Amino acid sequence: MSNANSIYCHDCQAMLKNKIEIQLVDEHNKPIANMPYTLKNRKTTRKGTTDGNGMIREEQLLASPLRLFLSGQEFADEMEKRPLRVKRNGEYKYARSKDSMSKISTVFAESQKLGCQYYYAMIGELVDKMPVIKGWKKGIPLPSCHFPNDEPVGLEVIPSAFDTYRYVIEVCPFRAWSLLLHHQKDYSLVNAYNFSLMSILTYGDDNKYATGSIVNVFNNQMLDISELPYKFNDQSFTPVVYDVPFSDRYTEVVYIDSNKQDIPQGHTQLFYVANNKEVIVGWRGTEMTEKKDILTDGTFQPLELGCTPKGVCSGFSEKGKVHKGFWEAFHLVKDIQVPDIEKRETVFEHVLGLAKVRKLFVCGHSLGGALALLHSAQLKSYNPCLYTYGMPRLFTQSAVQELTEITHYRHVNEDDFVPSVPFNKDMDNIALQAD
Repeated sequence: MSNANSIYCHDCQAMLKNKIEIQLVDEHNKPIANMPYTLKNRKTTRKGTTDGNGMIREEQLLASPLRLFLSGQEFADEMEKRPLRVKRNGEYKYARSKDSMSKISTVFAESQKLGCQYYYAMIGELVDKMPVIKGWKKGIPLPSCHFPNDEPVGLEVIPSAFDTYRYVIEVCPFRAWSLLLHHQKDYSLVNAYNFSLMSILTYGDDNKYATGSIVNVFNNQMLDISELPYKFNDQSFTPVVYDVPFSDRYTEVVYIDSNKQDIPQGHTQLFYVANNKEVIVGWRGTEMTEKKDILTDGTFQPLELGCTPKGVCSGFSEKGKVHKGFWEAFHLVKDIQVPDIEKRETVFEHVLGLAKVRKLFVCGHSLGGALALLHSAQLKSYNPCLYTYGMPRLFTQSAVQELTEITHYRHVNEDDFVPSVPFNKDMDNIALQAD
């Protein structure tokens, strides 16, 4: 039965005089074209595809609210390709208020000139079903920064016979943050800055509820594109980042503590993260509250490098000597199994597998710098790019000469005594005596 013949409607054709126009654009005011849509309520369903200008037009509607849905997977795939505008919503206290949007959105300004109703939407507010996201683990809720609702609910719009029938919806791209890094022989100030933050982060942990923890940074802050990442461990800094498709986010986020295994050993910590193109390894340095760290730093006894009765088979050098305390601290993690991955692998095996098909970056502070250099030496065939801060001496000169192909920038503060220990032979330290 048509609405025109309905016994509940005296003049339905007269009531169907409302219409709606909706333009969908990204943050650069580029149209979201050829996107399947559905407008519906309990009694009405309209389906179609946005035109080349990202426009939806429907007429002969009742003046009752409709909910707009877009094809979930197609929409997510398309919005991954759209770059962010520079200014982010999180820079302002009331992110979606007219006052805030007028400061950051050219789309908002244009919509007001045209007398349109404006709305800023996350993709999760518009999808008709939740998309499949590459690398996203089953059972874990999708990121709330992109999917504010647990289930698709659509966006409410209201047809009208007046000028208020026109809407402009600016859609936040489906992107994530990635650290800007340069894998090169030349010194990079951006690398130096970003790896200094990663070295600060090594003193964090895997507590996902703690702002600034390793897991929080890479599984929350790096996914929330409403604002720039802002906290690393207990320090407030903003890294140099750029936006990437959400599928290119950091998907491997691993924190290892040798003291928190089934059989605790020593006190060595590291984290590593990887996306499609890069793997970053950060080693924690000396914690002055930990006696084991201080003991590690103070164990100056040299070990010979090389597969001899008195030496250690390092795999990267047959000459020189290495600081015993650092060597032993490094090897505390060699047999630790990586948690939460399908394939049973040790930490070193997992990092090696990632490094084979990605650019490798390694960093560390203090004791962590020495461990980072050991790890880079172990992985020297995979062209590691190493940045260290306040790193103590690790090898004797002849061992260092076998590692010249490693890109290593060692940052030293002139007032910091740590980079000068173990002390030289004039201070009666055998670790630095000639080989």
